Amino acid sequence: MSTTPPPIPPGAGAAAASSSFLPLDTLFSNPLFAGGLGLASLGYAATLARRVAIRSGALLKRRLLVSLEVSKNDDAYPMLLAWLSLHRPPAGRIATALTRVHDLSMRTARRPLGNGEVATTFLLQPGYGRHVVRFDGAYLAVHRERKASANLNTGEPFETLTLTTLYAHRHIFEALFTEAYALSAKAGEDRTPVLSASGTGWAPFGEARRKRPLGSVILDKGVAERVLGDCVACQGAAEDDSAA
Repeated sequence: MSTTPPPIPPGAGAAAASSSFLPLDTLFSNPLFAGGLGLASLGYAATLARRVAIRSGALLKRRLLVSLEVSKNDDAYPMLLAWLSLHRPPAGRIATALTRVHDLSMRTARRPLGNGEVATTFLLQPGYGRHVVRFDGAYLAVHRERKASANLNTGEPFETLTLTTLYAHRHIFEALFTEAYALSAKAGEDRTPVLSASGTGWAPFGEARRKRPLGSVILDKGVAERVLGDCVACQGAAEDDSAA
């Protein structure tokens, strides 16, 4: 006696087939898959947060800070280095710790004296790298950098000095350069700069020399008077030309 199998409900085969091919509930219930997906999500979120932080930092830096770059070819470069070398009185324990210069460079200055001797002075300057100084109640970040390229005429490497401060304190740059120029002018009082040909222009040759009294120059009889007379005549001719 044969028995007839019970009829299969419509759609049962399709449901069985769909439940057997890559079931999501089975994947999410797998701890390995769930842990890997969680780590991937955390990594993507960390990368996205890092990009947002970098973009936000660049935007804040562009809006809140102002930078000024001075190259070595500029006349203000040695003035700024001399100004940075000044010893400033302490302005508090925290300010002194922040503005303390740890990297120094040395510059040797030699200048001849009137008696034939040469005076040597060793000047300490802020070295290459980043420093922090305080001026007129504001903090400045100083970055002295040496470039890889060099000047073809002199062979010296290019250098830059970058000053950075808050945009609200941008007015201190003018006061800073004024003080640096006043310091340089005071150091060059009663001195005569010596220039040498450098390419298509003139460049300072060593330190400015102190003026030598005319009476200390030993010349033959009548030579000093003739030289002085020529100088007076030349000056008078220049005044006549300018008046004409």
